[in-house]
Amino acid sequence: MSISTPSRLLVFDTETTGLDPKTGDKMVEAAFVELIDRKKTGRFLHLYFDPKRDVPDEAREVHNLSRDELVRLSGGRVFGHFAQQIIDFIKGATLVAHNSKFDEGFFDMEFQHAGYGKLSDYCESIIDSLAVASMKRPGRQNSLDALLREYVGTENYSREYHGALLDADLLAQVYLLMTVSQEGLSLDTRLKATGPSLRPARLEVPEGALSVVSVNEAAMERHRSLSERIKKTSGGSVIELGFG
Repeated sequence: MSISTPSRLLVFDTETTGLDPKTGDKMVEAAFVELIDRKKTGRFLHLYFDPKRDVPDEAREVHNLSRDELVRLSGGRVFGHFAQQIIDFIKGATLVAHNSKFDEGFFDMEFQHAGYGKLSDYCESIIDSLAVASMKRPGRQNSLDALLREYVGTENYSREYHGALLDADLLAQVYLLMTVSQEGLSLDTRLKATGPSLRPARLEVPEGALSVVSVNEAAMERHRSLSERIKKTSGGSVIELGFG
């Protein structure tokens, strides 16, 4: 089936207290970066949530967000306080996330706890950029880090910690470059991604909103350790989520 690019895409990412919403893990941060006709508009939605629980050390090592910091950033407000705002922002759009089932699981849990439906009830469709990458690069490493090295270049990004807005912006860059020419590609509707060649502009973020620092070996070791835990949890079917 020949496919075409939706006019409005929202590339999104989340940060959480752990790996499994079914065991009590919570979402602590979410961000959506808007693309219209394969161009960044500069619009984004970026939110923090009070998880109403402690953040484990291993999760803080990934995103550097403690419970106290989340209370400060969110004003002590939980996901449910922002649920309608999120729905209004994503309504009618096609969403893009890397290993999207992970993020969907947390959104579904948070929405349902707040008395709403599932994430897919409020958007047009959801594209898994990992599945797109796996078809374009079969048998290769397709983590966000690997794709950034391939399409963006290591000199153009660096950070020690995850951040939903930063990672969503980086994924938007990768996704645009990765899907510059896919006319006639036959895919499931969750994987549709086509359009003209366009190198994305950098998302305008208020000064001081993001801390960008160099990746060090200790951070990489934490990344590798988390990746192994994820692989064990998933039976080896999930790509590493570290640094993206």
